[in-house]
Amino acid sequence: MRVGRFHVIRDCDLENGAKMAAEELRDIIRQQVVDVLTEYLERRSRAHGENNTSSAHKKVFVVLFSGRRYPSDAFFEQMNALAADGAEFKIVPSLSFHALRGEWLAAQNLPSSGYLLAPPLSENDLTALGKTADALLIGTLSPQSAAKATAGIEDSIPSFLIRFFLEQGKPVIVAEDSAELRQTAVPPAAPPRLRRLAEDAYHGLSEMGIRFCEPRHLQKAVHEAFYTPINETPERLAKVKPSVSREFITSEDVWKAASQGKRELLVSPNTVITDEARDHARRLGVEILFA
Repeated sequence: MRVGRFHVIRDCDLENGAKMAAEELRDIIRQQVVDVLTEYLERRSRAHGENNTSSAHKKVFVVLFSGRRYPSDAFFEQMNALAADGAEFKIVPSLSFHALRGEWLAAQNLPSSGYLLAPPLSENDLTALGKTADALLIGTLSPQSAAKATAGIEDSIPSFLIRFFLEQGKPVIVAEDSAELRQTAVPPAAPPRLRRLAEDAYHGLSEMGIRFCEPRHLQKAVHEAFYTPINETPERLAKVKPSVSREFITSEDVWKAASQGKRELLVSPNTVITDEARDHARRLGVEILFA
């Protein structure tokens, strides 16, 4: 028998249990519990004025632009995609970017939830930004700023913010492909030593835990930065039989060989060569050969 939206179970119903299967009883009880909880949550939401229950999960990002290069259109598209998820932005250009591209940046179609903070900014201002933000997103990063950050020099807006976010254990994401960045950040006619310094700086940032991604994959990189996957490695390894040991060749090995003047790098047949190592080998003129 139903009374309003509740199903009342009478004694006669229990006595005639053959008429009502156990599964049906469970469904009725489950639905009543759901109805009561839903009504309770709705009342609580109205009482606290919570028009959007997802507001508590909104992220705040500091967005940094450094150097003189223009950010890609894909970067702004990804910012708007994140804004659609409820993200807020504090946009901070470096002194050089503000001087060279400040008017251009102000004319862009920035998200409505974005606030453009023009230099100069004090150390207290930058510290407050870092404390209230969840992550640092970098649209463009000059090799000079990268070198300062890896060397621990904090005399500029980019280097200070990068070091601060890293020390706070907060994600730092550069929306530029690392391999392409190493090729284009320094003009082709620049001395080899200058190019090597830029490569070392960007590589040093990746070793410090900074993520690099293509601009069109920024939203995905942000979601991954705040997602902690379940560690299934122990269980998976327990099911795997031991196999022949394999070595790995990384860009670090290629750089080491090139710095020693080697043009060939001999590896064993079971060696795994990373894509980044192959890319650097091509650019540095090092041939990777299987022994």
